[in-house]
Amino acid sequence: DFTVQVNLKGVDTLIFERIEAEDLRLVDTLFTEEGEFTVTDTLNGSGFFLLRTPQGDGINLLIEKGEAVSITVDSTDWVENNQIKGSIGSALTSELQKKLIDFETKIDLIYEEAKYAQKEDFIALQNRFNTNLKEHTDYLKSVIDSNPESKIAVLALFQTLKGETILNIYEDFDYYEKVEKQFQLKWPESSHSKILSEITKTAFAPNFTMNDIN
Repeated sequence: DFTVQVNLKGVDTLIFERIEAEDLRLVDTLFTEEGEFTVTDTLNGSGFFLLRTPQGDGINLLIEKGEAVSITVDSTDWVENNQIKGSIGSALTSELQKKLIDFETKIDLIYEEAKYAQKEDFIALQNRFNTNLKEHTDYLKSVIDSNPESKIAVLALFQTLKGETILNIYEDFDYYEKVEKQFQLKWPESSHSKILSEITKTAFAPNFTMNDIN
């Protein structure tokens, strides 16, 4: 139901896996001597996939049923040096990853400068941090708002930096609700739908406390 063709020099083995909410499922292991790989598989609707080397270098893909995806990759930098054709979702997935790397670079620079900053510099550094954070969270929200028919929204929602989701479950709860409702309506059987439902139900669970009877 879909085909992925990959042009990647300097690599003779690729692993193609389907990404579920809590695990990976092997689809195929690909071998070549010429740097060209092809994989075909069946798919209902759309799904997330991971294309990687045995060493772990790779890219995430969001593939729709019927797509013929063409990927050209530079093995020295999978994220920054890839060209994806024939799959809007996969191209958006790549853009999300590139934006994250750019954001992370800016934040790391601020942290590094803060190590040697004077006390009077902290306000300016905090303002830079807040500005960069707002720009990136606004970008993630725009991806969700602009793609109501795509599962790309869940990738934007759960994008993380240093182990923390960038869109905060409490401050940005309206976006968690939006994506959860989107998945319940369009992909109710998706493993991501079940996870989203659990998260939104527990985020504002009632806080039961016992009264002090003494």
